[in-house]
Amino acid sequence: MYLIFTMQGGRYAFELNWIAAVADPFRCWPIPGAPYCFKGAVNIHGAIVSVVDLALFMEFPECSEPEKMIVISPDISSLAFLVESVLRVVPENEVTLLDPPQSRFASSTLMLPDGKVTLLDVAAMVSVAEKLITR
Repeated sequence: MYLIFTMQGGRYAFELNWIAAVADPFRCWPIPGAPYCFKGAVNIHGAIVSVVDLALFMEFPECSEPEKMIVISPDISSLAFLVESVLRVVPENEVTLLDPPQSRFASSTLMLPDGKVTLLDVAAMVSVAEKLITR
């Protein structure tokens, strides 16, 4: 299953098994010395989670009014990504996998009945984010 969301006018997806929650953005507390794409940290159910503006992280213009925060599973990382909106969850039987577009974090293109969606590689994104924050 895939979580479909929007960012900078495009449609993107994460595999649902990487996601712990989708929430309205919380007030973030600054992380001193953090890279520009890190908006701060929040407390989610007793765990400190770094909040990243996904658009800035992917080198797009900043997401002006993020409506949702996609929280990565705590078994994988303590990260949450700010996105414009979350559209829906799509089951695998409604998707055809195609070659990925030329994008640093794209792992595939999902062909849905209503058009294409870029599937993002959460593992690659987590790896880069962790390197950025520990410099």
